[in-house]
Amino acid sequence: MAGMLILLVLVAGLAVLLAMVFLRRRGDFLEVDGLRLHYREEGGGEAVVLLHGFAVHGDLNWRRTGILRRLRRRYRVVVPDLRGHGLSDKPHDEAAYGLELVHDLRRLLDHLGLARVHLVGYSLGGFIALKAAELLEERLLSVTLLGAGWADPADLPLFRYLDRCGRQLAAGHAIPPPGPPQARPGRLYTWLTRLFTAWLVDQRALGALVRSLHALTLSEPALRGLKPPVCAIIGDRDYLLSMAERLVGRVPRLEFHRVRGAGHLGLALRGEMHRLLVSFLRRWNAQA
Repeated sequence: MAGMLILLVLVAGLAVLLAMVFLRRRGDFLEVDGLRLHYREEGGGEAVVLLHGFAVHGDLNWRRTGILRRLRRRYRVVVPDLRGHGLSDKPHDEAAYGLELVHDLRRLLDHLGLARVHLVGYSLGGFIALKAAELLEERLLSVTLLGAGWADPADLPLFRYLDRCGRQLAAGHAIPPPGPPQARPGRLYTWLTRLFTAWLVDQRALGALVRSLHALTLSEPALRGLKPPVCAIIGDRDYLLSMAERLVGRVPRLEFHRVRGAGHLGLALRGEMHRLLVSFLRRWNAQA
């Protein structure tokens, strides 16, 4: 009897997870060189663009965590699905990723007629946002990095490891969370990443993306020369904490926060993070 109860609980939990992944609101599409990129807009006011993390999609990262609901009360919130994810197209060529992820942001802003926006990125989205702070500084009111940091382009072990992860994915194998090879992600995040990369994503597309991540790095002089105000918020149990701490003393207009007891996944659900994000955005309103 106990075994049957446990099985029912597991089945119910899996059903809830699948519903969160696949039952979502559909928005509009932007066509880029034959690729269709999905995005949604909600709210009104100054524009905030939210870039999601690896192997998920915009709805799961931002709506399911309550962040979108909080921001749309005051802002025009734009939530794209990055190429390779969600309802966006999923090319299998490594050249379709890398800096194209930043160029997609510029294309989306042009498409929507947005001159300047607040940019918020979670995990993978945060690394894209940091590169955008270098390449698209004139389009950004502020940049917020959630569960992300700086990947030193000279960190060869990191990029060799990411290349191996990308090849494993392309070959149809699940992978652990991409990041520093010596890091130890939490068990839940590792299990979910393996589940998603085994069954719920286009493995060849994400394999190509992972192998292209070196293109999103900034040199240290570029990091020190960033113009937009930057806020970095990370849990003190996040496996990427050391990468986030590299920003301190290097990014000129940096506001840095550690959220006590939060890991890489849990940060998205923390009210403290939500409050810090809203407070930072308010301080850097275009009218301020």
